Amino acid sequence: MNSLLKLEFFKSIGFPTKESGMAFINENENLKKQIEEKVDEIDDVKYKIIDYIRDKIFPKYEEKKDIFILKVKGEQSAKIAHKKDLQKKALKEEMKEELLKEIKEEEEMEKKKKLIKNYPDAIPIIEKDIAEKFITIQDQFVKIMKMYDRGDIKQSELKNIEKMKDQVEKAFNVIEKVSKHLDKYVD
Repeated sequence: MNSLLKLEFFKSIGFPTKESGMAFINENENLKKQIEEKVDEIDDVKYKIIDYIRDKIFPKYEEKKDIFILKVKGEQSAKIAHKKDLQKKALKEEMKEELLKEIKEEEEMEKKKKLIKNYPDAIPIIEKDIAEKFITIQDQFVKIMKMYDRGDIKQSELKNIEKMKDQVEKAFNVIEKVSKHLDKYVD
């Protein structure tokens, strides 16, 4: 009933909104019952018409319908196949790019190894572990000073820690100077 009776219907009989019209119907049982009977009649007629269309009209077009359905299924299959082809191409491209990247990295590593071998006195060997420690060394000093504040490290060891800090700063300064000097050749 709710889907059948639209706003235009309720406005045509004086209600400002569909909700107000439905509220009036729901308050009046006799009116609601009469409308529901008519809605049931409409549903019966609607289903009879649908059955008639399905059983009497569509069979006349069975051959055309079959051809049309085959055409639609063919188009769907073609779309699916095209989509799969595009996915395969995208995957191949992605794999190709990854493979080329790996090959390039390997070639660079080989060139680097060869240069290190040919010029052992000119190229420093820096292990990755040590490079990673450069990043975390300040955190290590912070942890040590927290231990000192708690009393886990003696006053006598503080001088040694301060000397290590000075050595680290000197090492970083040397690395920075070397890097700046090397930049002159690279740029």
